[in-house]
Amino acid sequence: MKIALIGYGKMGRAVHEIARERGHECSLIYHPDADVCIDFTEPGAVRGTLELLAPAKTPWVLGTTGWSQEEVLPLVREREIPLLYGPNFSFGIALFRRLVRTSAALMGERYRVSGTEIHHTEKKDAPSGTALKLMEDISGLSFDSIRENGEVGTHQITFDSEEDQIELTHQAKSRMGYAKGAVLAAEWLADKGGVFTFDDYIEEAMQGCLKASSPL
Repeated sequence: MKIALIGYGKMGRAVHEIARERGHECSLIYHPDADVCIDFTEPGAVRGTLELLAPAKTPWVLGTTGWSQEEVLPLVREREIPLLYGPNFSFGIALFRRLVRTSAALMGERYRVSGTEIHHTEKKDAPSGTALKLMEDISGLSFDSIRENGEVGTHQITFDSEEDQIELTHQAKSRMGYAKGAVLAAEWLADKGGVFTFDDYIEEAMQGCLKASSPL
């Protein structure tokens, strides 16, 4: 595929590396003949990127967080731009969210739940998009946000009671997991129309894995 990279910071460079490993051609400048655009910029740039992609209806993988869904998604649908967005493109985080949801259901009201998220000092939104998604998943969950130099991304959920404490933690070792998820999502989106989340891709990918591992 021809992939246009919008934003070439640390995540953009990681996406570039993974995309080349998977045989894709990458451009740092958008061209209307691009098969898909992968966007890791900042919230204020999202509306401008939408206008840029609209004439050619270029499929758009949006990893930027902090933008207004109420403002952007109606315009995406109106302009018929294929879009896949998510606060986090890590397969590990997708599994972590499922573990947290299952754990919260098992804990019930016996345990108090709280969260901590740690990211690099350049990250502008707090709580992180992933933390906000976990807060949507679990009623009553809130997060302490910490910013530290050199931190890639850590999310910790604590279940606490008078008798004991249980912790679930996801700690990213590098940005490559996020980058690989974004490239795989771009491959999936390239021939589709409509608006999707990374969860939509994950659900289909997991179903494929289950079918492939089935003895039937």
